Amino acid sequence: MPAVTRRENLKRLLEQRFNGRIADLGRAIEKDDAYVWQLLNDKRNIGERSARHIELKLELAPGSLDSATMSGQTALTADELELVQRYREASPTWKLMLRILAKQRGETHEDIPGDVRAILAKVAGQHVPDDEPEAHHGKPRALHQSPPPPYRKK
Repeated sequence: MPAVTRRENLKRLLEQRFNGRIADLGRAIEKDDAYVWQLLNDKRNIGERSARHIELKLELAPGSLDSATMSGQTALTADELELVQRYREASPTWKLMLRILAKQRGETHEDIPGDVRAILAKVAGQHVPDDEPEAHHGKPRALHQSPPPPYRKK
């Protein structure tokens, strides 16, 4: 069973970190492309020595490839798990709005167009006042349970 887990975790790493490029993964672990292809396509087993070598070269925690949850990755906090659960339960419209916000994550709240904020407020049934100070440590502003402001044309 470890061989299957190792292979699946290596495939996941290939997609996440190397955009599916076998050559890039091969360079990172200092192995030939053909060898990496064989590992990924069940033509060669990922043994103990190979697994530890890959983890070392990719700066993963020892044993990460053997873990069903990729223990080399940071575990989610309780708050993050709750957000994931709430996202899964959200309506398609709400999920769309969250994706829009995620694309704008590098911008400040003031940079998000007013019409987008109004739509977000309507969908969420909540409102973020324009005059609320930024939360410390770059955390998002709290949402307040209040009706959205009337839409104003500029």
